[in-house]
Order: sequence, then C-alpha cells, then structure tokens
Amino acid sequence: MTKVTAGQAAQAIEDKKGFITHAAKQLGISRRQLHNLVNLHPTVKEALTDAREEMKDFTESKMYQAIADGNTTMIIFYAKTQMKDRGYVERQEIVGKDSGPVEVAISPLDKINRALDSIAANTAASDDPERID
Repeated sequence: MTKVTAGQAAQAIEDKKGFITHAAKQLGISRRQLHNLVNLHPTVKEALTDAREEMKDFTESKMYQAIADGNTTMIIFYAKTQMKDRGYVERQEIVGKDSGPVEVAISPLDKINRALDSIAANTAASDDPERID
C-alpha cells in the first residue's frame, strides 16, 4: 500500500482540479483511500473544497463569456436561474383532464394511516389525567 501524506493528497487534489479519481491515480491510491484522507485531514478537505470552488468560478466565467458572445441558450439559462426577481421564471401550470381540476385519489394505505393517527390521538387524549369526560 502506498503511503501518502496529507500534503501530497492536497497537492494532487489541487493539480487535478478537485477530481478525486484523477488525484487518486496521480497518487497511486484508490478513490476510497483518498476519500478517507479527505475525511481525516482538514487540510485535504480544505484543498478539495478550494479546488471545487475554483472550478465553479471558472465555469461561471465561461458562462459570462458565452453570454457576452451572444449565446442565446446561456442567456436564457442565466435569466431563468439568476433573474427570478425580475420575473424571468418558468412556471408550470398543472391541470386535470381536459383542463379541469386536478383529482387526488387517496390510497387505501393513506386511509389506514389516517385512521391509525386518529386512534393514536384519541388514545393519547384519553390518557390525560386532567381530562374530564
């Protein structure tokens, strides 16, 4: 079994941009072993968090560049996810058959559970020493 220090693990995670499998291969250990190091050593966990945050920042910068380049798909995606406060929200209207009301069926199991809940509530109430019948 290869002996890996926390420093080596943190460096491999940084080198591989937070991709655990790639970092583990660089270190010559299994993914599971690297996950164990992440869980055991705060510095390794911090390296993983930092690498993933950097990747998020990089991805955001690419999104912004795509928007600046006029990429319609990215413009729509951004509006739907980041501009809800301005009304760019995709809503779904749920209606029943032929645009009628939605019908809800209660399953037999739901009926049994409701009956049991009612019995339990009544039993708890009857156990109340201050209750007067």
